[in-house]
Amino acid sequence: MAEWTWSKVAKWAVADALLAEINAAYTQYVGPLVRADGTPVPIADRITAVASARVVPWLYISGDYVVVTKVPDRFAAVMTLKAFADMVGGIYWESEGAVLVKLGTLVSFIESRKTEIETLLAQSGK
Repeated sequence: MAEWTWSKVAKWAVADALLAEINAAYTQYVGPLVRADGTPVPIADRITAVASARVVPWLYISGDYVVVTKVPDRFAAVMTLKAFADMVGGIYWESEGAVLVKLGTLVSFIESRKTEIETLLAQSGK
């Protein structure tokens, strides 16, 4: 049980770090995270904008995939790209030193904690 819990904690920490880096690039190069009407810019739109503009050299779009060529900074010393690919549900392409992941899969990975909490709340009736 403890290993399962720690793997979830690690997954959420990596997702939070990845989102923080994407949000920082988005706000610096694209615009605010919240639209004029008060709604947040969807995570998929943030990833697409940052990756398409190539404002972050390690994140770009290739066909149907988001390509990631490094792990988030906070985990660079302790996580390989292969481990990152396994964690996010991507494909590790060793010869290119890259992880290929579908946009929807990457968004689901980033939002997994929020989704799980919403599910638990719905089940509890709160």
